Amino acid sequence: TATRKAAKLVLARGIAIRVMFISTLLGTSGALVLVLARDVIPSLMTSNPAVQALAASQLPFLALIMPVTALCDVVESCFIAAKDYGVVLRAMVFGAVALTLAIGACTLLKIGIRTQWLAILALYSARLLLALRRFNSAKSSIPREANHPIEPSTLRVSE
Repeated sequence: TATRKAAKLVLARGIAIRVMFISTLLGTSGALVLVLARDVIPSLMTSNPAVQALAASQLPFLALIMPVTALCDVVESCFIAAKDYGVVLRAMVFGAVALTLAIGACTLLKIGIRTQWLAILALYSARLLLALRRFNSAKSSIPREANHPIEPSTLRVSE
């Protein structure tokens, strides 16, 4: 029935939010490890001091990106699971535009090698913002309870 389907969607949204929280926490934890070990990690990859110094200087940018990419991937995966591919497509197009603009701006500002990290951050941030906006909208394919009012007793779906 429609009430049963609405109850499943509300439960799915709750699970999605928990997974988003966990992925953000894991992304943030990984980022913290990168920042704290930024001087050790490069020495595990090479003995060349110049390469080690360059790698160590780039790790904080990678750390900045990690929580964003972790959350972005989960939010978009929720829409893929809900078969709402249009949201993912629009987010990817929006991200591609942000990536292009970031590369252009960084090139004009002569930012150098950090351009790659800032462009990736722009790509994922744009995708995440669009996907989260849709996730929290009334038109979301993963609705909030307010969008699909149901009786609390129907929230226990066993299937």
